[in-house]
Amino acid sequence: MRRMLRPRLEPPRTVSAPAGAAPVPYRPWVEIAARVCVDLPAWGVAERAWVHWALPVRSGAPAADAARRSDPARRAARLGEPDAGEREGDAQLAPDLAAELCAGLAAGFATRIFRCPGLGLTSRPGESRSEFAARCLDAAAPALARGRSAAARRDLASVVGAIEERSLGPGEIRFDGWRAGVAWYPNGIEPATPAAEPLLHAEGGRRR
Repeated sequence: MRRMLRPRLEPPRTVSAPAGAAPVPYRPWVEIAARVCVDLPAWGVAERAWVHWALPVRSGAPAADAARRSDPARRAARLGEPDAGEREGDAQLAPDLAAELCAGLAAGFATRIFRCPGLGLTSRPGESRSEFAARCLDAAAPALARGRSAAARRDLASVVGAIEERSLGPGEIRFDGWRAGVAWYPNGIEPATPAAEPLLHAEGGRRR
């Protein structure tokens, strides 16, 4: 799982400022994406999904310790950099540095998977237990609202609470491609966090 592929360097892009906003300087972030593949036949899982991170650039270097999960598709952008006079800071992403950043993200990537048999749900790549539990509760909310007795609500709550987990071993999770690039964000705008129910960047994922 830890075999590294050299990332494909993407051209820089500039995130759009809000309509009608006064001109502001743009600050650089490094955006990284990995195609994560999870294969766990025992749980009927064969998942393929792109996972994204954003790293702020501080003093000209990406801050790896401040990497956060992100969803670049939730911000409108154009290819290219802002004009030199509109930039605040600088960022150069050499291939070796990009590979080093990807290696660090791979090493820290969560390799535990969760499922709730009662709801037929399985966690997504990189999803934490608390994130998965919250999604299970959201999925169960309509049924909880229809419960006609306290006992029925307790029974359903126990189903949601019965989350199973296990570690993914070699061959069950792998990274099948990396991409990295610099994105310029308007001052005061930061990378968007992933949606609770992502509809973008899934790639052929399925659960049998």
